[in-house]
Amino acid sequence: MSLTNLAGFDDETKNRVVAQGGIHVLSYAMFSDHEMVRQAATEAMCNMVPHPEFMQYLTKEENIRVWVAFSMDYEINFGCARAAIGGLAMAVPDPEVANALVKSQKIGEMVCTLLECGQLQLMHRSLALIVGLIEHSCFWCGTIL
Repeated sequence: MSLTNLAGFDDETKNRVVAQGGIHVLSYAMFSDHEMVRQAATEAMCNMVPHPEFMQYLTKEENIRVWVAFSMDYEINFGCARAAIGGLAMAVPDPEVANALVKSQKIGEMVCTLLECGQLQLMHRSLALIVGLIEHSCFWCGTIL
């Protein structure tokens, strides 16, 4: 949990996390068997927004796919899903991340699932994500929904 706070402290600290291979380590920790470790790792990664290395990490297809899957997994690990959709919503102002997300095969399913889930925190984050995509004129709604 303290790493989550450190990753969000300032740019110098984010640079140190990146320099020490923190993105890879946190990405690995997102798959821990322990729910709280998964959630803390995902939250720490969210705090890396808008570091350029982290934003580049999110543009890779396999990474964005993981974040989309984590976002939809709210029934099993609500905290991790909340962090994942929140992280995506914070990252979509970056046009490359927005484009990577739009290319994801599961974006429509993710948005529909989260908007219908009844969990206000997830619904709010989903709407913030949609607003971010609209600001980039990402026309994905008509083809996916």
